[in-house]
Amino acid sequence: MNDSGSLVLTVVDQVDNVPVVWWVDIDSRIAGMSRLCGAWVFDEDGHEQTLRSLTAARAIVATKAGQTLLEGHQIAPARILDAEATLTAVIAARDELQAVYEEAAASRRTTLTPPRWPTTLPQSLDTETASISGGDPRTSRALGIARWLHALCAAWDTIEEQRLARPYMRPVGGPTTRGLPVVYRDTWPDPVRHEPASAMEAPEVAALVPAPRTSVEDAAASASVPLDALEFVAFDVETANAHRGSICAIGAAVVRGGVVVSTHSWLVRPPAGLDTFDTINVRLHGITPDMVADQPSFAERLDQLVEVVQGLPLVAHNATFDVGALREACLVADKEWPTADYACSLILARRALDLISYRLPIVAAECGVDAGRHHEAGADARTCAQVVIELARRRNVGTLADLLTDLQVLAGRLDAAAWRGCHSTLGIPGTGLIQPETAVDADPEHPLYGRVLVFTGALSIRRQDAWDAAARCGAAVEKIVTKRTTMLVVGDGFTGSDPADFTTGKAAKAVQLRAKGQRIEVLTEADLVDLLAEARTFGIREAVIA
Repeated sequence: MNDSGSLVLTVVDQVDNVPVVWWVDIDSRIAGMSRLCGAWVFDEDGHEQTLRSLTAARAIVATKAGQTLLEGHQIAPARILDAEATLTAVIAARDELQAVYEEAAASRRTTLTPPRWPTTLPQSLDTETASISGGDPRTSRALGIARWLHALCAAWDTIEEQRLARPYMRPVGGPTTRGLPVVYRDTWPDPVRHEPASAMEAPEVAALVPAPRTSVEDAAASASVPLDALEFVAFDVETANAHRGSICAIGAAVVRGGVVVSTHSWLVRPPAGLDTFDTINVRLHGITPDMVADQPSFAERLDQLVEVVQGLPLVAHNATFDVGALREACLVADKEWPTADYACSLILARRALDLISYRLPIVAAECGVDAGRHHEAGADARTCAQVVIELARRRNVGTLADLLTDLQVLAGRLDAAAWRGCHSTLGIPGTGLIQPETAVDADPEHPLYGRVLVFTGALSIRRQDAWDAAARCGAAVEKIVTKRTTMLVVGDGFTGSDPADFTTGKAAKAVQLRAKGQRIEVLTEADLVDLLAEARTFGIREAVIA
């Protein structure tokens, strides 16, 4: 269930004294994800608190009965959607882009391909008659409104695809996909509207969804070095259990010309034998066995991913985990490893930024990226892509290869017979590596090699086992934080997904040290487990599929 604040509209109706609520996601499209992201029918009394929580801080679309329901419970909407003005804003945006095309076509000697605008746009919304036949009659009107919004978003998606596919149109609206131009009003509209407003009569757009462009969304426009050649595919996987090969979701975000041009999110049936779901994993991503039971297998989804990638380099945030998951799932599914060069945005961020943590939400916040819903594969892939775009802008480079060279990072490589991990060729700026004493044969390219680790708080694994595993990777483990400490591992269920998490508790110690100039990074237990998953940054496949 999507719960992304103002990016989800709430449709409210009441039929035969039964309240009905639909949620509609109007954020930028993620392929494979439905915009109709929640529905509630209140058959019993005592629903006021739930109704308040479902409508809190959200824009509302309501029938006349829905308005009466909200007023009866003294629920004041944060914002009221002006559906007519929003439709007019979409039409006006399309007409503006058509004018841009006509002007460009008239001024160029070569023939430009005409844009293919949506063949139909929804008619003006009549909230009292927008019913869908069939199904539960109590929900038919609210569902009709929700589907009207879905159709309007689909039309907008097409308009944006056509705009972004044409470089001469990108200055109109920026280099990334714009959210639906939503218009809000202060009072409830008349319940029935028949005559559509013309583009000239459209009221001022009071708010756009999403919020005003962040720095990453201005990257292609403001970089000194053009990002036209910045092309890659960011991807993310979610797993059903502690085994990395138990992939239950794959997300991918395609970047071309320094712009995210498409995002994909697929549910996956994990390979047989790895298809049990652990409670802790389900709590993270919300994916259950029933949700993937009828989904394509991992082998089929991998083929889809390869088709989307089309030979572009891959990027993942903590590629050690994501690429490792692909390798292990392939082994279990008897599938050939795909061939790809890849980079790790976690390593790039460590080289480019000075942060207390390099978890994706923290890095995204530093880069001005709206991280969306963490642990939704498509959203995380898109966030990873936008982070890399922003790093390229800040480093003033125009390609992924140039960004790797600038940050002194070597790309990883995966092919049918072997793999080599992405790694930095230098230590993290401002930290002094130590020579490992307990693991003289440790891989010097491992991210823990030469680090000084201190553990605090309870772990779900034995403390001694964690110490030993870190030492085997070339780290020195000490009992107290000193000036030598470079990594602080915080247990006790610490998640570190929000900057506010670091202001109290054990992580606050690292904040104090950083204030004194010490470069120290905080790891969660999950971060450490990912780093310990592989003691080597290279390997071969023992049995290569012929």
